[in-house]
Amino acid sequence: LFIPKSSFQVLFMPLPGLYPLEGKPGRILAAAENLILLTIFALGVAGAARSGLEPRRMGLLLFFAAMAAGSSLLEFDLGSAGRHKLMYLPMFFPFAAEEALRLIRGKEPA
Repeated sequence: LFIPKSSFQVLFMPLPGLYPLEGKPGRILAAAENLILLTIFALGVAGAARSGLEPRRMGLLLFFAAMAAGSSLLEFDLGSAGRHKLMYLPMFFPFAAEEALRLIRGKEPA
């Protein structure tokens, strides 16, 4: 159970309430950014769950899973983790966009 916890830590920390922000502007901005990323990730998970298991979709998901697992085992610093997640977190953006369009339109995207 270490990898899910550490993956969350690497992908979304600092978050308000889970990490001491201490009124520091940099931490507050990072927490706000991570709240947005957490929302995009949640939409992406919902979109990935609804989408079919096409090879190109699976490629994005497997790349994301491999990079997140590797980062969760090897990242010790939130600063470097924040920079490194910018390489693989966008793999969820197509799924999030698809789910956001579905929610906005109230139906399945074309």
